[in-house]
Amino acid sequence: LARVAVVYVGYATVQQFLAQRYLAVRVHGWLRRPDPWKSALAVAVLFAVAHLPWPPLILPTLVVGFLWSWAYLRLGRVWPVALSHMVLAVAFFGCVLQADPFRHVFGG
Repeated sequence: LARVAVVYVGYATVQQFLAQRYLAVRVHGWLRRPDPWKSALAVAVLFAVAHLPWPPLILPTLVVGFLWSWAYLRLGRVWPVALSHMVLAVAFFGCVLQADPFRHVFGG
């Protein structure tokens, strides 16, 4: 679990920079009448779709993806979102799924 936490700091940060700093900003700008709720929902759906290869993650990533995107669009800061991602992912994988996410994603 400790190894997953250490490695997931970087992995969660990369995911959130892509989801928030790249995708959320663009989705928000594409809307004719920008609305953080609609933008966050669109990003959450895309975030959940990116997790389709592992079905137990679809609903949780939809929910937290919405919360993370909404928080980012309201606050404009990705670091708290990335830290939350790391903590929740390590807890979810370690305590709920009892699995190593990197073994599933990258094999080994």
